[in-house]
Amino acid sequence: MEPYKVLVWGDSIARQNEVPWPESCRYSFEVSCFCGRVVEFINIAQCGLAAVHGQNYFEEKVRPVQPDLVVIQFGFNDMRHDTAHNGAPVDMPDQYEEAMCNMIRNARSTGAEVLVLGNHNFSFGALRLYPTGLNGDETVDVYRKRAERAAEKEGAAFINMAEVLENQGLDPRQATCDGCHLSPDGVRVYAITVGNFILKRLLAL
Repeated sequence: MEPYKVLVWGDSIARQNEVPWPESCRYSFEVSCFCGRVVEFINIAQCGLAAVHGQNYFEEKVRPVQPDLVVIQFGFNDMRHDTAHNGAPVDMPDQYEEAMCNMIRNARSTGAEVLVLGNHNFSFGALRLYPTGLNGDETVDVYRKRAERAAEKEGAAFINMAEVLENQGLDPRQATCDGCHLSPDGVRVYAITVGNFILKRLLAL
């Protein structure tokens, strides 16, 4: 039987750890959740990548894989204000939503199912003020809601990781190691959450 291919399309949330959550998820399918079909992870996540740029990876890095499931998560870099963008975020919420829709639509055109992950909150979110006048948590929520709306529009599944972490008793200070990137506990929750989603799909085949 061919492996069940999971492609992870995102930013440093899926990349910047000694053992990123996709690798942790892959390992769990090998040692504790194997159900008769190998689960292969292809992680094309890239540190610093925003959705408006990540959408351009489809032809080169997504289509050739012909994945069974594509997991998409962007947002933290999209909301970032830097000197290259004259006081504006890397991409505005409307641009972000459009890019997310494009990625979902393109991924589904390969026959893949799509899961969109809504970002967790910053550990310092209520303290940091953005040039828009919103604080960090409010800004994350704006982009998270746009990700959810894109998923709804394009027929993708959506999981709000802020809610998942909260339900597991982890506040952002515990779920992150530097206020944004995942701590070991955050990695575990991400890996288990996505792993459960995959296992349900495998058991239904």
